[in-house]
Amino acid sequence: MPHQDSTPREAKPRQGGADRPLLDLFSLRGHTIIISGGGGGLGTTVADSVLECGGNVVCLDLAPEPSHAPWKTLQSKASDTKAQLIYHQCDVTSSESVVEVFLKLKGALGAPIRGLVACVGQSDTGPSIDYPASDFLRILNINIMGTYIVAQATARAMKAENVDGAMVLVASMSGWVANKGADSSAYNTAKCGIHQLGRSLASEWGSRVDMPLIRVNTISPGYIKTAATVEALANQGMEERWSEQNMLNRISFPDEFRGPIMFLLSDASSFMTAADLTVDGGHRSW
Repeated sequence: MPHQDSTPREAKPRQGGADRPLLDLFSLRGHTIIISGGGGGLGTTVADSVLECGGNVVCLDLAPEPSHAPWKTLQSKASDTKAQLIYHQCDVTSSESVVEVFLKLKGALGAPIRGLVACVGQSDTGPSIDYPASDFLRILNINIMGTYIVAQATARAMKAENVDGAMVLVASMSGWVANKGADSSAYNTAKCGIHQLGRSLASEWGSRVDMPLIRVNTISPGYIKTAATVEALANQGMEERWSEQNMLNRISFPDEFRGPIMFLLSDASSFMTAADLTVDGGHRSW
């Protein structure tokens, strides 16, 4: 296995600075962004936002084909912005599957890969006294390994093209706090692991002489109302109970994470790495 040179490189000169128009900081023109979990509610919202910011999008998800209605909307947006939009079936917990997809992307992209939003994740609940170890391992595998493997492949692609970039790993406020009313020790542990993975990758890829400059941050959403969570939120008045636990007294929606994620992905956060941006309606602070 090749050894990574840990020698610090000289700081790269800052581009633009105070004379750069503010809105231009959020531009992703000339960037291809990988979105794992790109077929889900949050993933498609992120894809739409990247397209609006001028970037190209590659969505990765386990389903053979993307859902028709959301994908049709994304295709329309890509046409309007003259951007590239690609979907690949991919099991991000499998290094072989991810490598195969990235090989397919070589020569097929109009702009280099310069970013990742790792949305893939799965939750599960059950009392820890009875929760099977195999299920605990499955949750860790999907959330942590599924994030690590695609982040590694994205970093390798950036290194091959010698381009700088940014990664946003979707964690959760559940990586910081326990969820009242939900027995979710496996999920909470996995999301805590995403926080540390983000910090560790940022440390390695931010300043070493043999790597491009890759900023890595995490985002910790509060409870989100999506098609996948509607049933759980309706169970035993859970939406009302969880709403009462934050300062805004409601559950969030996927579109409320567009701005925070685009901020972390773009040059608007150029001096930010190894950080976690908590977007939870004040849940953690109350």
